[in-house]
Amino acid sequence: MKYANLLYYSLFCLIFLIGITFRVFDLDRRPFHGDEANQAIKFVQLLEHGEYRYDPNEHHGPSLYYFSLPLTWALGISDSASLDEATLRLTPVLFGVLAMLLFLPLSPVLGRFGVIVAVLLYATSPAMVFYSRYFIQETLLITFSLGTLVIAWRYLQQPSLIFVVCLGFALGLMHATKETCIVFFAALALAAFKMYLVSPGQHTLRELPRAIPYQHIVAASMSALSITLLLYTSFFSHPRGILDAVWAYFDYVPRAEGVGSTAFHIKPWYYYVSTLFHTQRDVGPRWSEVGILILGGLGFVLAWLPKSNEMKADKAFIYIRFISLYTLLLTMFFSVIPYKTPWNLLGFLLGFILMSGYASQFLHNTFRHFILRSILVLCVVLIAVHLGWQSYHANYRYNADPRNPYVYAHTSSAFMRFVQRVDDIQQVHPQPDTMLIRVIQPDADYWPIPWYLRGMNNVGFYTEIPDLADADMIIIDMALKDDLDAQLSNAYQIETTSLRPGVLRLVYIEQSLWERFMRERT
Repeated sequence: MKYANLLYYSLFCLIFLIGITFRVFDLDRRPFHGDEANQAIKFVQLLEHGEYRYDPNEHHGPSLYYFSLPLTWALGISDSASLDEATLRLTPVLFGVLAMLLFLPLSPVLGRFGVIVAVLLYATSPAMVFYSRYFIQETLLITFSLGTLVIAWRYLQQPSLIFVVCLGFALGLMHATKETCIVFFAALALAAFKMYLVSPGQHTLRELPRAIPYQHIVAASMSALSITLLLYTSFFSHPRGILDAVWAYFDYVPRAEGVGSTAFHIKPWYYYVSTLFHTQRDVGPRWSEVGILILGGLGFVLAWLPKSNEMKADKAFIYIRFISLYTLLLTMFFSVIPYKTPWNLLGFLLGFILMSGYASQFLHNTFRHFILRSILVLCVVLIAVHLGWQSYHANYRYNADPRNPYVYAHTSSAFMRFVQRVDDIQQVHPQPDTMLIRVIQPDADYWPIPWYLRGMNNVGFYTEIPDLADADMIIIDMALKDDLDAQLSNAYQIETTSLRPGVLRLVYIEQSLWERFMRERT
């Protein structure tokens, strides 16, 4: 037994290190996505001025910002000038790492071999790794959802007040992270409802109060509400925040239904599953997490095979059926919502990973012969190696390349040449601190430009060409070139930059500054 424990924890630590390695290196390797830049500018307000106001239209919940704050303080950062992409991305990285540790308490459900398999798949999954290196809310939401599942399991084992309080905190943090938490809550509630109907001795909802004391329900509700109130009201300095948290759904629900959304975000129902099953764009590599889908699918089948009444009454068995229902419901809900972004698949992918662990443990228990177990281990290792190979390419070779299925409307790598050009021109400007830049875009599609120009004093953003259009540099939509040229008094050198693949901008550089820059180069 002692050697079995040593092997188990040694393997877990090895996988834990693999997961960290994929997540922490070269966090500034790719430019900020527009959404990341948007979140970063919002965080700067909190960092520099101690102010946060929840925006019911954009930015999502407050947890990302408040959890980023102590990390930046610990690193001695107090202003945007010292802040960089790698520092901000450390927050989701840390939560992605924390999620790996949360698999350990599930060993009574998944079995030790199942935990090893599940954490290995999570550590190497290209989707999980890629978005844990993204300064958006998704990895935090997934970690809090896993925490909710773990605490629910502990409560099922040992009902106590401390577990329901912790459960409320986890649910509250989910709500304080992103509005899509309601999809998770719906899946959790329906799965729990179904299990109450089918579990032995609990055939009617009348028995629910006896199954869960009302004091526990009140305690969980109060702890969840306290987290929500605390964060959405900016620690009670902005009471309207809690109303905005409710009002936000009047905006997000129609958007999820496709009302007012651009066609780019409207995807068919099979988008998520097909992305995980197989993706190849142009002459790029093939991407697939089909190993997780197959193992997870097998776990669903095994969980619902006919069982004895004794087995059906087993808490671990009831719980794994609950996980399977929750995962299937989450998959269905996100699939039928027309508005889709690839990071939304993480929620149900986590469920498939848990069910993969269950299936692996079941097969391990079934296969008594050493050769069969060796084949099972080899298959799991090959799946993980394949996932790890994709994670390496997704994060270090195709990290901003649209051939990567997890790269979604991402800032082009070529955009960084524009950032360098701004710096070059500022260096030759007679008065660098007064350099004037105008960014003109009718639909306000500026991001991530505000983040990369945050250190400059005179940057203006416009949705139409101003009367006085001349500036040291002008960035404008190509469609507005003729209109802009008609209003300019000065001469300019014109270059082209790529904001995103297929999204081009013209860069006007005042001619005297351009000539000075060229003289400096030679």
